[in-house]
Amino acid sequence: MKRLVSVLVCFFMLFIGISFLNADIVNAGLPEYHHLFPQAFRGDFARLGIDVDDFTIMLSKEAHRGSGGGIQYSPANWNATWKKYLARNPNASETELYAQAQKMLKESGAAGKFDFYNYQTKQVSKAAIAGAPAMAVSSNWFLSLCAKIGSLAMRLLGGYGWGRTLLAFFAGIGTTVLGWFGIKASHPTTVGVGLLCCIIGILLIIFAIWFILLLYKLVLLPIVVALGAIIKTFLES
Repeated sequence: MKRLVSVLVCFFMLFIGISFLNADIVNAGLPEYHHLFPQAFRGDFARLGIDVDDFTIMLSKEAHRGSGGGIQYSPANWNATWKKYLARNPNASETELYAQAQKMLKESGAAGKFDFYNYQTKQVSKAAIAGAPAMAVSSNWFLSLCAKIGSLAMRLLGGYGWGRTLLAFFAGIGTTVLGWFGIKASHPTTVGVGLLCCIIGILLIIFAIWFILLLYKLVLLPIVVALGAIIKTFLES
């Protein structure tokens, strides 16, 4: 019993410590809208048939413009790269522009399938309605799954004080685990939260199976045996 109490106390202290040190970590994983075709060159893209507001995708804040640079401010600066591309290809077709955007996303480390949203309405864009395919970037399926779960968890819990504390705790442990295994993700906070959610989910499933088996052994099995004995006695009488 003393060991259990000690473990719980240590876990609680770790929870408080990580939450305090990572008070803003959840913000890093919250989604933002990123212009595939920069607003700074709105006129250039309009001339080429692209409405930049119809081609925004959702990225986590850290992947978009995080402290490590993100897509927006990394050494391979998104806007600077587009400026050079447009200078070299002033008459690029929509297909070529789309291919360039996909290439840049892949090089940035972003992974997954990205749907297009209108920056003004935050709804599915006219481009998507008109049939422009979602932009797919090759990725590890498990990391993509963790990112989706992490993003969902942040949306559901990020609006509550206790939820943000819990998410900060999850993010701290999840990103640490990713670091231990040398796993690199384009949005490690979101993936870290999702990873820990997956681990907890698996543990809960294992616990549920164990509990059902225990319940069967302690409660259901004796009842079945007793009923069997009663039926046997009744039939033999």
